[in-house]
Amino acid sequence: MALIVETGEGLSNSNTYATVAELEQYAADRLETLPDDGKESLLIRSMDYLEAITDWKGVRFSAEQALAWPRTGVYIDGFPLGKNTIPTLLKRAQMQLAIEAMSYDLMPSTDGFAVASEKVDVIEVEYATGGRLSGSTAPAVPQFPKVDALLGPLRQLIGMKIRGVRI
Repeated sequence: MALIVETGEGLSNSNTYATVAELEQYAADRLETLPDDGKESLLIRSMDYLEAITDWKGVRFSAEQALAWPRTGVYIDGFPLGKNTIPTLLKRAQMQLAIEAMSYDLMPSTDGFAVASEKVDVIEVEYATGGRLSGSTAPAVPQFPKVDALLGPLRQLIGMKIRGVRI
C-alpha cells in the first residue's frame, strides 16, 4: 500500500499526514510496540477516523484536496496557522489513533452487541443492546481521550463541548 503524505500543498491524492517513520518514532518515544507489518494500514485506519470529523476550524485550502487539511482561517491560541501547514497536533493525533487501532475498532458499528459485563465462575455474560450498555444512554464505542486532547485546539467548540465524530 502506498502512502501519499499531505505536505500542506492540498494534494488531490494524499491519504495520510504522517509517515511510517514518524509513526515508528512516535511509538518508540512512548514505549509502544508496533507490529512488523501493517503500519501503513494503521495509518489509513486512523485517517478514516480523522476524515469523519466534521467540525474542524477554518475551511479547506482547496476544493481538490483529498483530506480535510490543510485549512485556512485557523487560529490556535490566538495565532494564525499558516494556510500550507499540517498541524503537529493533527499528526500526533493520527499516530496516537494508529496505536489505538491495534487494540480497537476506531469506528465500530453500534448495531451490534457490546459486552457490558462478564463473570468467569459460573459463566455469565451480559450484552449491551443497540450498541449501548445496559442502563446507559451512551453508545458502547471506545473513547480516545489522548486523541481528543490533541485535536481540541483544531476543532470548533460548541459551548464547552467538542462535537463528535460522524459514524
